[in-house]
Amino acid sequence: LAGLVTITPGAGYVDNTGAFVFGLLAGPVCYFAAQLKHRFGFDDALDAFGIHGPGGALGGVLTGLFATSEGADDSDGPNGAFYGDGRQLGLQIYGVVVSAVWAAVVTFILLKVIDVIMGLRVHEEEEKAGLDMVCHGETIMPQFPDFGAASASGEYYPNELASHHDHRSIPDVDGSRRQTREHQRDGDNCEARGNNGDAMDPPIAM
Repeated sequence: LAGLVTITPGAGYVDNTGAFVFGLLAGPVCYFAAQLKHRFGFDDALDAFGIHGPGGALGGVLTGLFATSEGADDSDGPNGAFYGDGRQLGLQIYGVVVSAVWAAVVTFILLKVIDVIMGLRVHEEEEKAGLDMVCHGETIMPQFPDFGAASASGEYYPNELASHHDHRSIPDVDGSRRQTREHQRDGDNCEARGNNGDAMDPPIAM
C-alpha cells in the first residue's frame, strides 16, 4: 500500500528505474512515519496519515527528481532534476507544501466543527467495550448470555447496556432487551448506561 501511495504522484511521469526507487523508499519511510502515533499519542488506527501523508509527500518530491519524458506516457511531459530540469523539483516541493498546509487547515476546521456538534472522543471504557456495541448496539464479537459481548482486550461487559437518551431496544442472545443510544454531546458521547439509569457496570475479567 505504501508503494502504491508513493508512486501515485509520479504515475505516468517516471520510468521503471524511477518507480523502483519510489517503491524502495516507500516502505521504510511510511513504516517509521506510522510509528509516530506511538510517540506523540494521536489516534490513527489504520495508519491513514502514516501512509498517505508521508508517502504522498515523498512521491511528490521524488517525481521532481525522476520525472522523464522518455519512456513515460507523455512524450511532452516534464523532466525532473535527474533528467535536466531542476525547476521541476522546486515546483514539486512547492506543491507538497501547499497541499500539506491546505489539508492541515481544512482538517483542523472540520475537527473543530465535529467536536462542537458531537465530540471527537469517547471514554476509555467504551473503547474497550467496543464502539460497535456501545454506539450501535451490535457487534461481530461473540456474545454470551451471562456476560454480553467480548471486547478486543479480552474483557466482557454485562448484557444490559442502556441509555436515558435514545430508547431503541435491541434483543440480546438470552432474549432480554438491551437499549442503546446515539451520540450525545454532553461531554460523554456514546456513554453506555444501565437500564436503571446508573453508569455501565465495570468490565469483568475472564
